[in-house]
Amino acid sequence: MNDCSPTQVRHFLEQFFGTGNKFDLNQIEQDEGKQAKIRPWVELLTRDEPQPTVLPCWREAGVDWYAIALSERQLRRLSEELMAFVGSTYSTFRGQRAQLNLQDPVEAAVYEFTNGATIKLCGSVKDIWEALERMRRIGERRVKRVADVKRPTGRVLRDFYMALQAGDRVAAENSLQNLLDQHRLDALNLLFLRVQLLAELEQWKELLNLPELGNLLQVRRPFAVTQALLKAVYRHDLQHFEDNNAPKSALAYFKEVVFPRYNNLFTVRAGSKAPEVLKLFMLLAVGGEQSKPALRDELLAIEDVEETHYRYLQRLAALLPDTTPPSTGDPLQQAEQLAKNGDFDRAFSLLCDAPSSKEKVRLLFQCAYELQTLAVENTALQAFDKLTADEQTALLKVRWNQTFLTQLQGSQDKTTDLTTLSVPTNWLEWLSQLDKDPNWERSLHTARQGAEEWDVSSLLMQPQAVVKFKELLYTVGSKAESILHNALPYLLKFFQEDEQFPRHEFLTLYQSLLTQVAGYQLLGA
Repeated sequence: MNDCSPTQVRHFLEQFFGTGNKFDLNQIEQDEGKQAKIRPWVELLTRDEPQPTVLPCWREAGVDWYAIALSERQLRRLSEELMAFVGSTYSTFRGQRAQLNLQDPVEAAVYEFTNGATIKLCGSVKDIWEALERMRRIGERRVKRVADVKRPTGRVLRDFYMALQAGDRVAAENSLQNLLDQHRLDALNLLFLRVQLLAELEQWKELLNLPELGNLLQVRRPFAVTQALLKAVYRHDLQHFEDNNAPKSALAYFKEVVFPRYNNLFTVRAGSKAPEVLKLFMLLAVGGEQSKPALRDELLAIEDVEETHYRYLQRLAALLPDTTPPSTGDPLQQAEQLAKNGDFDRAFSLLCDAPSSKEKVRLLFQCAYELQTLAVENTALQAFDKLTADEQTALLKVRWNQTFLTQLQGSQDKTTDLTTLSVPTNWLEWLSQLDKDPNWERSLHTARQGAEEWDVSSLLMQPQAVVKFKELLYTVGSKAESILHNALPYLLKFFQEDEQFPRHEFLTLYQSLLTQVAGYQLLGA
C-alpha cells in the first residue's frame, strides 16, 4: 500500500492492537503506564505522511515485532536499518521477509495493510527494544535533503569509500560520476580512485587493462594506489604459479614479463605487509636486475605474516641461497647513497639506528616524502624533535625542508611548539588529536593511511582501550562530527580486515561504530 488515508491507518492500528495482542492501543495513546513508550512508534504511522515503523505484539509465548513498510522501497531501507541495529546479534532476523500466518488476526491485519511488505523479529525483548530505540533516536535526527544541493567533496568521498566497504560498485561509480560532473577532482585523482575501486572489488584484469595504465605507471602516486596496482599484478599474473606450487616458474615469468613491464612499481615497498606485495618484492630480491640478499632477509624477518604466505616466501627466498654480506661503513653515508639510488626502504632502515644529526633528519624527510607512510613520518618528526633549536633553525633554512615540515604539521598557527609535533600511531591517538584540534587539517589523510598501517594489537595492549575509544568517539562526535563521519570508511576497514574479526573484546566498540554508521546513513550527513 503506497498511499493510505488516516482512516486506513486507524483501522490497521485498531486491528493490530486488538484480538491476539495484549498491548492496548488506548493505554499507548493516553501515555499510561509502561505501554506509553510504544507511542512514538505508533505516531510514525499517524503523521501526515506515514513513515515506516516497528510495532510489538504481546502474545502468551512472548513478544514479536513487526516492521511495517508502505512500499517495497521502504521495506528495503527498513531491512537495512534493522540489520544494522538489530540483525542476528539480538534476534532471528537475517534479512528475510516475514512469512505471515493469515489465520492469526494480528498477522492478517499486517498483511492486509502492507501487502506483505513486512519483517518479523523474534528474540530478547530487552535487547531488541534497546536496539530499536537507538534506531528511532537516530532516525529523529534525520534531515530531509534537497536533491539539487551539492554535497561537500569530503562527503562524496566518504560515500565512495563506504560503497567500497559494502562491495556496492553501482554506488561507488555514482560517487565517482558526481565528482567528475561537479569538477571536484582532477583527472589524475579520479584515476587514483578508480584504481582503488577496481582493486577493492578484485577486478584485477579490468584494472590492468585501464587505457591510462601507461601514464599511471609514470607519475608519482599515493602508495595506496601503488599497492593496489601491485596486488593486481600479482593476482593476475603470478598467483597461478603459487597455486600450482611452482616458484621457479614464477621467478622466470617475473624476470621475463612482469618486471620489464611494471618496474616502476618496485621503487618502494613502504613497509607494506600485504602478502602480494611481500611476494613481489621477494621476487625482486631474487630475480631483479641485481640480486638483493639484504632485501630477501628483510622480508623473511617480517613478523605476523600468515603461515601459508610465509612458506611460499621461504620457497622463493631459497632460490637465492647466498648470504647477506655484513654491513660496513658509516650508516649515514650508506643511507645517503641508497637514497641517491632510489632505495628509500633500505635507507630508512639504516637511518633508524643512526645518531642524531641534521643530515639524518634531512634524509628522513626525503624517506618520508617518498615512502608516504605514517610510521616514517613519525620517525622523521621524532628525529627532528631531538635536534637542538639551532640545528632545527639551520635545517629549516632549506625551503624544501620547511615546506615538508609544514605539510606534516598541518594547519597549526605559527606559535606552535615544533617539539610537540607528532603523527598518531593508532586510533586512540588519532581520536585524541582530533579531540584537541577539531579542525586538524590532516585528520582524514591520517585516518586513511592508518587504516592500512596500524595494527589492532596496539588497542589490545592498552589498558581500558575499548572504554577510552568509546568515550573519545562520543566526545569527538560532538566536536568534529563531519570529520568523524567522513573517517568512518577507514575505521570500518581497519576493524573488518582484522584476521580475528569479530573479536569478543571489541563487541561494545563495534556497537559504538555501528551507531555512528547508522547515524551517518539516516542523517545523510
